Amino acid sequence: MLKKLAHALILGLLMSILMGCNLPVDMPLTATDQPVGPTTSPTTSVVPATALLTDVPTLQVTSTPTLTATPAAPADAVVVDTLDQEVYPFIADGNCSLGEAIQTIVTQQVEDKCVLPAGSSTI
Repeated sequence: MLKKLAHALILGLLMSILMGCNLPVDMPLTATDQPVGPTTSPTTSVVPATALLTDVPTLQVTSTPTLTATPAAPADAVVVDTLDQEVYPFIADGNCSLGEAIQTIVTQQVEDKCVLPAGSSTI
């Protein structure tokens, strides 16, 4: 039960921080535990909030992320150059959409602005 209370307290503190609320650090918290055994009356104990904050892990940054270059398309690929979603029958708009690229590969005939390398099967 104390473990659940500790988790609830930490979650509550994090939510308070995220929502911009200020919670006093020295505010005592009341915990209710159910004893193990035949008795059913709850016992109450006071736990200071600072006691639960001692085991909070800290975030440590070990290295700076590095940017990697986007790999170039293979030389034999039909390259899609728009995010427009086109469907058959395609309108000649000067772009190579995914639908047009698929049609180009399947029929082995150039569709709109798609470039078809000889014998290509890669988009």
